[in-house]
Amino acid sequence: MRADRHASAAGFTLLELLVVLALLALVTGLVAPAAVRAIGAARERAASADLGALLEGLPMRSFRAGAAQAYSGEALRLLLADLPSGWTVEAAPPLRYTAQGVAAGGTVRLLAPGRPALALRVLPVSGEVVRNGAAP
Repeated sequence: MRADRHASAAGFTLLELLVVLALLALVTGLVAPAAVRAIGAARERAASADLGALLEGLPMRSFRAGAAQAYSGEALRLLLADLPSGWTVEAAPPLRYTAQGVAAGGTVRLLAPGRPALALRVLPVSGEVVRNGAAP
C-alpha cells in the first residue's frame, strides 16, 4: 500500500525539469541576438528622426530669436538630449540661419559606433532637410 502512494504522487521528475530548462535556454539563445539587433535599429531610427525634426525646426528658431544663428556639430549634439553616448554629430560647414530663418545650407552627419554614417542635407534658402542625399 505504501508503494502505491508514492507512484500516484503528482509532480515533475528532475529529468523533465532539466529538459524544460534546456529548451528555455536554447530559445533564449536564439531570440536574444535578434532582439538586441532590433533594439539597436530602433534606436538608430529614433535618433535619425530626432535629428531631422531638429533640423527642420532651426529656421523657425532663428526667426523667433530675431537674430542670426550658427550651429556646429557639437551644438547640434547638445540640442539632441536623447542621443546615445558615443554618437556624434558633424556639421560641415556649420549650419547658419539669418534672423529671417533663411538657411545657408550644409550637410549634417550622424555617426554611430560601428554603423555607417547617416547624412542629412540642409538646402540653402528654404532650410528643407533632405535625407541620405535624396532629391528634394
